[in-house]
Amino acid sequence: MVELMQFSERSVLTGLLVFAVGVVVGIGIGSASAVAALTQGAPDVLQSWSGVVALP
Repeated sequence: MVELMQFSERSVLTGLLVFAVGVVVGIGIGSASAVAALTQGAPDVLQSWSGVVALP
């Protein structure tokens, strides 16, 4: 029972860590895209973003 609790707590902590990193990365990408859109225009941002997504 103790091992199960430790495993579940570790899983929850790992999930929260991954979620937090994902949120931070998402905010960073969103901010960069917004700044690029304001300075260069939306089409350039869309092209660069689609190029990044297309990379393996």
